[in-house]
Order: sequence, then C-alpha cells, then structure tokens
Amino acid sequence: MVATHYYDVNALNRLGLYDICWLFAQGGMDQFLETRDHTYRDVTLEFLSTLHVEVTSGPRFEEGYIFFYLNREFYELNLSAFNNIFGFLPSMDLPYHHVPKEFNPNAFWYELYGDHWYDTSNSKDIIIPNAYICVAQQLLACGLFAWEDSLNVPRLSEVYFLYSMLEGDRIGPWSFLANQLYSAATSSAHRVVIGGRITTIARLVRVELNLMIESQVRSG
Repeated sequence: MVATHYYDVNALNRLGLYDICWLFAQGGMDQFLETRDHTYRDVTLEFLSTLHVEVTSGPRFEEGYIFFYLNREFYELNLSAFNNIFGFLPSMDLPYHHVPKEFNPNAFWYELYGDHWYDTSNSKDIIIPNAYICVAQQLLACGLFAWEDSLNVPRLSEVYFLYSMLEGDRIGPWSFLANQLYSAATSSAHRVVIGGRITTIARLVRVELNLMIESQVRSG
C-alpha cells in the first residue's frame, strides 16, 4: 500500500499550468481534483475487505449503491450520496457512465500524439507533447483511476475522459471510481494506491480518523 498522490499546486504554478483546473471543471470534477486526504492502512483495508458495489440501469439513468464497513459499522451509500462526497454531478443529468462502444480514440489520439492508431500494447512511456493534456492525463491516472503504473500509459478510459472534458461533454466519474475501488478490493496484482479516496469517504460519513493516526501511510 502506498499513499495516494495528488497534484502539487506550487509545481503547476511554476510551470504556468494551474489553469488546468478549468479543464477538470468542464468535466464536473473540480471539487474531486481539490479533495486531498491522507491514506490510513486500517481504514483502507477494512473498507476494501468489506466493499460491495451494485449497479443497476433504470429507465432513465444508471443507479447504484456501495456497501462497506468502517470502524466495524455498516454503511450503505446510494449514487446520490456517493456523488455528493466527491462533488460529482447528479447521475441523471449525464449521458455517459462508461466508455461508449462507439467512441473511436484514433482521431483524437492523432491530435494528441500525431499517431493515427491508438494502441494500448504500444503506449508505454508515451509522453503527450501538449503539456496541459499531458498533466491532465497524469492527474486522471493518479486521482480517478489510481493506477500505480499508469503515469506514462494513457489508457482508453483516460483518453475518453480527456476527449470529453475538452469537448465539454459531461460524464459520470462515479462509476469509473467505484469500479477502481472494487478492482482494488478484488485484485492482488498491484499495490493499493487509492486509500486517500477511501479516507474521503470515511471522513464524510464521520468516521473518527484521529484514532487512526498510527496507521497513516506516509508518502515515499
């Protein structure tokens, strides 16, 4: 387990890139970008070991619940409550909750990188030339998707988010984040890097975090 990474305001200011927050506001993720919490080992492990995610499709929009224990207490959050924690927009107002099948990344990838074909098998160690888009992709990798090895691996979901934010399309980040939480709970292939987001959930449901200070995971 490693501490969740967040963007450095001073570094972005020095590079003249702080306006990148506008791009995340376009995607309804400005509050999420600004939210930072420490990672606590005990909180993270209890949450992940008891997490259950349930998603159903209603007649007009997607519905969902997450169930988990924190400090030995059972919690159930519906989609609206989950969205409120991270400042996501109401799900019923959003057309997309997953990467749509009709999304073709090749044209957008050509604009980003100058290559006609987006190929995940050959995308390692790629640096997107546009500094704003490159940093935005890294913020998505660390923040929403929390993949330890993905800083220079633009994955399809990240490419789709970048495209949608630039186009001003509103998407549903909650389902992507919920899937990442569930993936962290069920996969043993990678270290857990999403603990800070779990702390945000714990703080908003009023779990006493001061008692957990000894299990805080320090940044390496």
